[in-house]
Amino acid sequence: MSIFNKLFGKPSILKEPVNIPVNIDIHSHLVPGIDDGSQSMDESIKLIKELKSLGYTKLITTPHIMGDYFKNDEYSIISGLKMLRQELSTQEISIEIDAASEYYIDDHFMKLIEKGEILSFGDKYVLVETNTINFNEFTRTAFFELGLAGYRPVLAHPERYTYMWNNFERYQEFKDIGILFQINLVSLSGFYSQKVKEITEKLIDENMVDFVGTDTHEMRYVDALRQAMYSPYMIKLSELKLLNNTL
Repeated sequence: MSIFNKLFGKPSILKEPVNIPVNIDIHSHLVPGIDDGSQSMDESIKLIKELKSLGYTKLITTPHIMGDYFKNDEYSIISGLKMLRQELSTQEISIEIDAASEYYIDDHFMKLIEKGEILSFGDKYVLVETNTINFNEFTRTAFFELGLAGYRPVLAHPERYTYMWNNFERYQEFKDIGILFQINLVSLSGFYSQKVKEITEKLIDENMVDFVGTDTHEMRYVDALRQAMYSPYMIKLSELKLLNNTL
């Protein structure tokens, strides 16, 4: 029996917050003004200060790349990262920050794979997301092509894909073909919905979580992250072999 079960069984909330089980975040939107995340340098700095106060020592920020909407590329992301690093240095804020991207699986993404223009992190990990409502077989092709190109797909926030909720076997199918899962810690607070919270807990119970992320866009995400620190599943996450701190 795990320490989690011995101490808590399955309570819904703890009386005191517990530490986040990693100190490296792999999912956030902190480069100012290039997607739906932080919209200014001041906002980015405030968010980074908050994340540092929660124990993070390294941030891998991941601006969206989406062919028809967020038309970022390596230049826009790395240029924004350099400005952010400079401001952190100017303000003497000591925290490591790198950048990759959160790629939406679409035609544009497939072309980027073909051209080898992919921003990865760590051991060639690539953060990807899909349509949240309808499953598209195109997704399998994208995973296959990423693998052929030597990348390791990491599915962002799998708990939020409604097309998987009533077909939990699909999660296992993805795991069986080598897809890694990154859950959003804020999901444990009920930030998105009660159903998303339940799916997140089930993924943890089934030991299907490889990475965790904050998905920080704005301050309300940090507030929800603080709430999530009262979830007993934060303790259970600490018992899993999460890959964040290997980066």
